[in-house]
Amino acid sequence: MRSCVILPLLLCSACQTASKPSAPAMQTWEEFIRARPSTFIASRTQQLATERQLIERQGLAEEYRQVRALVDAYLPPGDYTMQEPGATAAILRQHRVDSTTVSLLEYGYRASHLAARQQAYSLVRAAASGFGDADSLVLLAPMVLVAELDRVDRRPNNSAYLVYRVTEPIKSAPPVGTEFRLVLSPPFPAIVPKPGDPPPPPPPPNPPMLELSRHKNAVFFLRPRQSPIRPRTDEVPDQARTLFGPMPISGEQVMPGYHSGTLPTTLAAIRAAARAQLCSPGYVAVIEGTNLAHKC
Repeated sequence: MRSCVILPLLLCSACQTASKPSAPAMQTWEEFIRARPSTFIASRTQQLATERQLIERQGLAEEYRQVRALVDAYLPPGDYTMQEPGATAAILRQHRVDSTTVSLLEYGYRASHLAARQQAYSLVRAAASGFGDADSLVLLAPMVLVAELDRVDRRPNNSAYLVYRVTEPIKSAPPVGTEFRLVLSPPFPAIVPKPGDPPPPPPPPNPPMLELSRHKNAVFFLRPRQSPIRPRTDEVPDQARTLFGPMPISGEQVMPGYHSGTLPTTLAAIRAAARAQLCSPGYVAVIEGTNLAHKC
C-alpha cells in the first residue's frame, strides 16, 4: 500500500507580511455622475439636428436661420450646468437656443412675427420660460380661448373625444359656438369576452383629459394643427392641438392642469395679458381669428 506523504504547509514570509489591498477611494456623488458613461449630450445634439433637418425639408431653412439668430440675441441668462459628460455651459446654451428656435417654428412663428424688438424679446423669453406662469402661455400661444365641455363623443373603434364649444374668444380664437375635440381615449381594439366571462373594462382614458373632463370650463392655449416637424393625421378634422394645458376654471379662478407646474391665476389676469400683447408694438397674429374687446 502506497504511503501517503503529507507535506507541511509552507507559508511565505512575504505573504504573511504583505499588506492587504487598500479599498478604493470613496467617490463623491458629483465624481460618480461625471465618471459614469452617458450619451445624453450626444443624443440631444442628434435630436436637435434631426428636428432642424425636418424643418429645412419644409422649405424653412432661411426662417430657421433668422429665428435662431433672434433667439440667440434675446435668450435670457440661465444656469447652464449639468452633471453629464461633455455638458459645458456653451453646449447647454446652444441646446437651449436650438430647442427654443424649434418650438417657435413649430408653434407657427416666423421671422416676421419677431421682427419688432419687443416681440422678439417677449416671445423668446416666453418660449424659454418653462410656462411657470400663465402670462407666458398667453404670450406664446397663437390662440387663446375659453370653452365649455358639451359632450363626450364615443366611436365604434372604442375611441372617445371631449367635445368643447367656444364660449369666450380671447386671442385669434374661432367664433363663439365653434366646436373642437380633444382625445379622451385613442382607438382601442375590441375585446370579445368568452361565454360566461364578465364584460371587458372600457379602454384606458388619457389621464390629463380624464382630469379635465371633471371640469365644465377651461382656458385653452392652442397652436396650429400642422407642424413642420410632426404632421398630424387625425381621424377627426376638428381635433385641436394644444400648446400647453388646458387650465380648468373654477369661478374666476384658473387652476393648473394635470401635473402642471403653472401657477394659478384668474380670468381677469389672462384677459389683461392678452390685451397687453394685442396692443404691443409690432404684434403680428400667427392665426387670424376673434380677439377679446380691446382699445390700444
